Amino acid sequence: MKILISTCLLVLTSFQLLSCDICGGIGSSVSAGMLLNERYHFIGIRSVNRMTTSYFEGIKHSREMVFAQELYGRIQAGKRIQLIAAIPFQTGIQKRDLGQDFFSGLGDPYAYLNGIVLHQKDSAGATRTFLSIGGGIKFPLGKYSIKQDGFQNLYPGTGSWDVPTSLTFVQKVKNYWSFQAEAGYTFKRSNPSGFRYGNNLTSSAQFTHVVRVKGNRLIYGLGGFFDHFEKSTSTTSNLGENTNSGYTTGVRLNLNYLSRKWLITSQINVPLIQQLNNGSVKSNGAIQLGIHYLITSKVK
Repeated sequence: MKILISTCLLVLTSFQLLSCDICGGIGSSVSAGMLLNERYHFIGIRSVNRMTTSYFEGIKHSREMVFAQELYGRIQAGKRIQLIAAIPFQTGIQKRDLGQDFFSGLGDPYAYLNGIVLHQKDSAGATRTFLSIGGGIKFPLGKYSIKQDGFQNLYPGTGSWDVPTSLTFVQKVKNYWSFQAEAGYTFKRSNPSGFRYGNNLTSSAQFTHVVRVKGNRLIYGLGGFFDHFEKSTSTTSNLGENTNSGYTTGVRLNLNYLSRKWLITSQINVPLIQQLNNGSVKSNGAIQLGIHYLITSKVK
């Protein structure tokens, strides 16, 4: 029972980690919503596929696909401190009627500290209430566009030093049910070309349930997400209405499988309401898959 309830903290909000500026795949926010219990270090590989459609004066212009992979891990540095770091690699493709463009390379690595502010347990030792806050730095080491044009959002990096932050809350509801809410806000700076992506907010809330399967655990969740992007700015050119601003909200589905040494994850984002870049961009959703190797922490 104790282990089953604590694994509700495995709720994945992975898309925040790879949340992008419209309509590219630039890593802008991080999530501490994975393995927040104190049992594991981990190393993993995660792949996310995001799809968008672009319009010009109401006419479909192109389709964009962003494939992002991350090698990432977490160290339980202390009872209440977790260090998370990742190295991303990304491929962006824009397909048009008369051709296509392809952008691929290393993304912007980041390092992130998550602090556990509150971790209350019930009489059986299971997690009842959990609260954490975190923050870090995204390093401008990835490949980015030195030109300010419509293709810059498909590059894997921003060229800027960014500061992501997050807040995570988990509350046990009943038996194997839990509720999790998470919000992340990223402060962004200008890159060497004078372009600055707007700050962005990502948030999610969902209910999760744990089911035992032959000694292992199946964890599924259902909830919603909301992403908001502030306007991009430039010191060297007039962006007009092409400022990457807007919002999108919709349904999030999770299905995860946990054994003693492995965690396999999947997630789907389905947009329902959106207004992106003055209606010139439409998000078609995102799919995430991941596999993680778990190492039991000696931290008590």
